[in-house]
Amino acid sequence: MISWLVIAILVILIFLLIKARYVKHKMIWVIIIVVAGLLYAGYMFSISKADIDWNSPQGVETAVKLYLSWFVNAFQNAKSLTGQAVNQDWNGNISDQTPNGVNKTQEAIQKKFHK
Repeated sequence: MISWLVIAILVILIFLLIKARYVKHKMIWVIIIVVAGLLYAGYMFSISKADIDWNSPQGVETAVKLYLSWFVNAFQNAKSLTGQAVNQDWNGNISDQTPNGVNKTQEAIQKKFHK
């Protein structure tokens, strides 16, 4: 029930911010609300399968540990994906041919051994 209440509040806030004429940077507010909604959805996803007792400090501690481990793992996955994307060869099909049609490596070998 609480999750639907939070989602409804987020939708109402987005609607009010979009309709507000005095807010200069509406898009920034929308992005902030969307990020907050995603963080909340991640929190709900990370603790959904755990039986958490919200009335005890140990239960709250368990929920925080589950969320933080999920968040750190998501950050590490994003870091790994970014690193792999950076290490890709983004040059496409650049030819290794010189203007005369000879491979650069073959041309260097010919110059070195066939003086």
